[in-house]
Amino acid sequence: MNWSSESESLVTKNTLVVLSLINYIHLNKKNIFILIGSESWIRSYKKDSKKTYVGISTDLLMKDSEKLICFTYENIQYIASQLVLESNNAVKGISKIDNYKEDNDVKIFVQKLKDFFNNDNAAYIPQGYEGVVLLSHDIDYLQTNLMYRLGRLYYLLNYLRFGKLLKFFFSIPHFLKQALFKTNWLYEDVLEIEKIKDIRSTWFIFSHDKENRSLYNPKYNLSDKKLKAIIKKIKNNKSEIGLHSSPESSTNLELLLKEKKNLEKLIGEEIYGNRHHMGRFTSGVSYDIWINSKFAYDASFLSNDLSIDISSSKHFFNLYKSNGDESIIEFPTEWMDVQFLNAQAVNKEKFKVELIKKLEQVKENKQVISLNWHCMPYDWYLQAYEEILDYCINSNIYVGSYEDYMNEINY
Repeated sequence: MNWSSESESLVTKNTLVVLSLINYIHLNKKNIFILIGSESWIRSYKKDSKKTYVGISTDLLMKDSEKLICFTYENIQYIASQLVLESNNAVKGISKIDNYKEDNDVKIFVQKLKDFFNNDNAAYIPQGYEGVVLLSHDIDYLQTNLMYRLGRLYYLLNYLRFGKLLKFFFSIPHFLKQALFKTNWLYEDVLEIEKIKDIRSTWFIFSHDKENRSLYNPKYNLSDKKLKAIIKKIKNNKSEIGLHSSPESSTNLELLLKEKKNLEKLIGEEIYGNRHHMGRFTSGVSYDIWINSKFAYDASFLSNDLSIDISSSKHFFNLYKSNGDESIIEFPTEWMDVQFLNAQAVNKEKFKVELIKKLEQVKENKQVISLNWHCMPYDWYLQAYEEILDYCINSNIYVGSYEDYMNEINY
């Protein structure tokens, strides 16, 4: 990032978060420079006519011009606090319960930057494409088991919890169908579809530790033959494997390192990506742990019941360690199939319609969106999955793994 500040004290950890967001929106264009200081200092700074500037003023809001876009330092700090979920300590990733709403000020801030940096020629979109889908899968269950069936009761009772009596009664057939799912889930079938279409994705695999006995975590072991068969197909497809870490490891560095090491040992390669099961982590504390675990990126910012970007950025950015020295990329996960098939209990038709609407917005607004699939054994799931991939291909939307995308943007 190219920037200069009137005082070193202005460049806090949160300031760096917003600077990284700005950087990923213009994506290392050499002619962009950021100035942080008083209005008089920014005006007096010797500027290069070939450069475009972002001014962050500590006192007065300056007027924008063709070569200068301005924000107040106070506004930048607010944006940062929203991005890093500063007001949310233990993040459950359940938007209704935690009362998450996309922050309009953050959305306006990001769109203003995109417009200023010529969003029609967005540098973060690979050349020749009009949007980005980061395609991923969480492996939570190798087969339908008792814990999964009991989970259907949990989602159904949530409607009573929120006072939605009609939704409770009308959703009973939906969750009964889930409880009676056939045993095997659709991971290998999905991998076959991706192979045929020459698409690579990211597969987040849980690394069970015998000392972690939480009831809510996936129950399979890394030694399971079914899992090894899936991993073989993932590697044959040249797709990426990430860690689907336990919620407990989000505050326990030793446990997270153990989970990561065990999975790396099994697959014989380094793991770069992390996503906590159910999106459960502790803001601030977990960021240091992710960075100390040497992950390149995280994708744990998610909501379990609504398709919503809890960072409100519709983009990616860096999270920094407490001392501000090191960072990790956060790719917020805005869409998951379980948001519709569990929490909202929608049917096949509405599932596809709502996702197509989301993808239309991605193309129209030059967005980067993370789609997270769980390969659930519905009779119609594979057909819907293939149709969505075809829609992306025909709409000129880039589809790939996190690792491949990071290589595309030369990160």
